[in-house]
Amino acid sequence: MVASVVGGTRLGRWALSALIAVVGMLALAPSAMAGRLLETGHDIDFHCAASTQQCNFVKRAVIWARSGAPNPSKPVLVFDKGATPDVPAAINKAFGTGVVPMQVVDPGSITSSFPNINTLNYSAIFVASDTTCFGCDLNNFPSSGAASTPDSTKIYSRVKDIAAFFDAGGGIVAGSGADNSGNIPGGPSFDSNNVPYYAFVATAGGDVASGPFAVTPIGAGLGLTNNDLLNSCPDGCTHNSFGFPPAGSRLKPAEVGSGRYITLVQDTDAPTASITSGPTATGRSSRRFTFSSNERERPTFQCRVDNAAFGACSSPWTATGLSDGRHTVNVRAIDLVGNVQPTPTSRSFCVPGTAEVAGNKVDEDCNGFSAPFDPVEATIRFAFRFTRASTQVTTLNLAKVTRGASLRVTCRGKGCPFKSKRVKLRKGKAKLSRIFKKRGKRAKLRRRARIRISLTKPGLISKVYNFKIRRGALPSFATRCQLPGSKRLRSSCPSFQ
Repeated sequence: MVASVVGGTRLGRWALSALIAVVGMLALAPSAMAGRLLETGHDIDFHCAASTQQCNFVKRAVIWARSGAPNPSKPVLVFDKGATPDVPAAINKAFGTGVVPMQVVDPGSITSSFPNINTLNYSAIFVASDTTCFGCDLNNFPSSGAASTPDSTKIYSRVKDIAAFFDAGGGIVAGSGADNSGNIPGGPSFDSNNVPYYAFVATAGGDVASGPFAVTPIGAGLGLTNNDLLNSCPDGCTHNSFGFPPAGSRLKPAEVGSGRYITLVQDTDAPTASITSGPTATGRSSRRFTFSSNERERPTFQCRVDNAAFGACSSPWTATGLSDGRHTVNVRAIDLVGNVQPTPTSRSFCVPGTAEVAGNKVDEDCNGFSAPFDPVEATIRFAFRFTRASTQVTTLNLAKVTRGASLRVTCRGKGCPFKSKRVKLRKGKAKLSRIFKKRGKRAKLRRRARIRISLTKPGLISKVYNFKIRRGALPSFATRCQLPGSKRLRSSCPSFQ
């Protein structure tokens, strides 16, 4: 707040807000989705409602808080009171009447169940500034050194619900606490019936700060300018301020003055980048990409190709000097307060060259694999006896199998004498007809039964023989292959034999 206001001169004080309260774990161990907090030593609601001052500050604060919510279009829950409460008047003046939906709740009417504080109902909570700002709405002036804070006490009674709301992504804007902020030199005393204004956030000390005041890069990213800070006043300006957030706090300064913090913000959610287009060829060895972020407040980006180091980039961005073959571009977003996307967004692509180069593990011709492997070799001989009702295996022999290969045979369907068997190869040979017997007699395989013979060896292309039993006909037969480490069966696997 400012010293020269309607009603007299005010030397404001505000306390350090370390973390969203109740459970200070909200900042120490944030949930998968936590909300956004903006705390300011300005009574921005009063100044915007009473004049045109600081309406941009109100607008930027509300946008910031709502933008991180699961549904930013939900109403703002306003804790304010009076015949013409400041917060709704300020929001309507900043955005235009009715643009931002609101529910205004007099803290005196708060109960254990009203209002129903959750992100299904609201996108953000805006707490009006304290009456000791001389013109603001909440609480009462101290009496004989003792605080009289019925509104703050009512708000504090729902602190668990407010914390859960924040954990679920709801935003919070807190105005100036002034004398009733708590834990300030020479401030009023509090008891269980009159808690400090900032009881719903952790507070520890505060003092008056004098200008000049200036926005930080974070504040500029929010859309604030030095013109929003009321640096020029008839009798000099003082604002409520914060001490320095403790170690481990996620609060970041958006405004500073006199070596203290005047406005702080907190956002623990990491941003996400989306690759919106690309790769678009801009040359034989260059590809252009465009990308965006779910953050609206000036996100920055870092990019890399394959396993190179990340470097600053902006959309559109062109990867240059690409060699022939497959590549992966990674893009990660960094938000206003420095949260870095933990898992980069990636997109793989291929720069086609000429012919494959054997053994270099590069997919030069972009056909989906680099094929630097030798295949498992084998020959197969088979014969079947069939009737309309069933089929019997009479001959099924393997020979010339690559040394060191493993053999597994599976049979699925009616009549199969087993489901899966590992068969030992002897000098690269195997007679498999003997395993297709039941009680010494050839098994009668029924229609749609399937036989698979898999020959594998680490680092080599596997060979797979498939048979499908048909009614009154020889089984269908197909040879397939598998690249090392892949489960996909292919009709052909390039090799360099």
